[in-house]
Amino acid sequence: MNDNQTPLASGANAGEATTINDNETPLANAEQTNAGSFALVNILLAVLSIISAMVMGLKGMRREGKMSMTAAGIVLAIVSVAVFFLTQDLSGNMVIADMFTVVMAVIAVVQIAVGCMMNREEAKENR
Repeated sequence: MNDNQTPLASGANAGEATTINDNETPLANAEQTNAGSFALVNILLAVLSIISAMVMGLKGMRREGKMSMTAAGIVLAIVSVAVFFLTQDLSGNMVIADMFTVVMAVIAVVQIAVGCMMNREEAKENR
């Protein structure tokens, strides 16, 4: 028996040989590298915004009557997640960054700035 023949369990069609051709590996189309893709940095920035909002929410729960900063952090986290899902195609390839990374970075920086302002207010109150 040569290498191209596979013995059948039932012995049927033992005289017939089937040839299986090798498939060619498809190559990436250089023109469509960003079409249908999502950015890893955008995911990380959205998660950073969510974590920052959770931390601000926990700190805001300790402070009575000072929910404006906490509400701003929660709104920014919701905006960050909404922008991510509206601008990214999760069924495509993953890339490091895309044209919406700047928008996500601005949202994350504002989120962190709000958190820093909240920490400064808390530090002033504790003095």
